[in-house]
Amino acid sequence: MKEVEELIDKLFETDCYVVDYLPQRVSKKMHERYSELEDYFLTHYLDKFSKDIAEIVLKLLAYFPAEIYVGQYPEKYNGQDINKYPFGKNLVDLPFEKIAKLIQKSIRKGHLSTIVLFRQENSMLSISSQFSVYFYNPSKKFLTLTKTLAQSRGVFVWKAGNK
Repeated sequence: MKEVEELIDKLFETDCYVVDYLPQRVSKKMHERYSELEDYFLTHYLDKFSKDIAEIVLKLLAYFPAEIYVGQYPEKYNGQDINKYPFGKNLVDLPFEKIAKLIQKSIRKGHLSTIVLFRQENSMLSISSQFSVYFYNPSKKFLTLTKTLAQSRGVFVWKAGNK
């Protein structure tokens, strides 16, 4: 697991792309209005967004070998997810339905995050609460396919300045 953690840490330092419900970063002058929009989307769109991201990841698994890990659980968390999705174990061989549920829970709940590591592409996808979905170090081919899959779900992928 140490090797995986080191690779993940290294990838967190590379180019980052945001997977979002908006096609680009919101300007600072519109930020107040954006907060209101984000609240609306959290209430009315988060479930759909979590399903969209799960579908994108499942489709990427058809094209690229991957490893799937959960991030560390909060210190005092002792819920059933620890047994379903153990930290440090590659979960890629779970049934697709369980992988989709893991991704959806990562977005909808605050205690769980998911890392999808595409080792051959030297890329990764980080999925955590709400709209925190990021791709790191995608190759041109990987990024092009991800954008195509995202747009088919009404989701956008854009390069982050500073995350």
